[in-house]
Amino acid sequence: MRHTLSSPGQKVKVSRETVSRLERLRGQMKLGSLEETISELIKNYRKGTLEGAFGADKGRVRSFDEDDRGEDR
Repeated sequence: MRHTLSSPGQKVKVSRETVSRLERLRGQMKLGSLEETISELIKNYRKGTLEGAFGADKGRVRSFDEDDRGEDR
């Protein structure tokens, strides 16, 4: 069975199980609404995606110094 989440002018249909899971997450994340919970999940997903794309060498790369310059200058 589907459950409808709605806010003024917008509706999203999800299963009751999904609503229950979102409610549990909302409580764990100490957020005020399901909308805030979904927004936070989207934000965290985007952040993880960006870190995955741009953080491959995080912690392994150091700044260049004079010793890194080539010999043939």
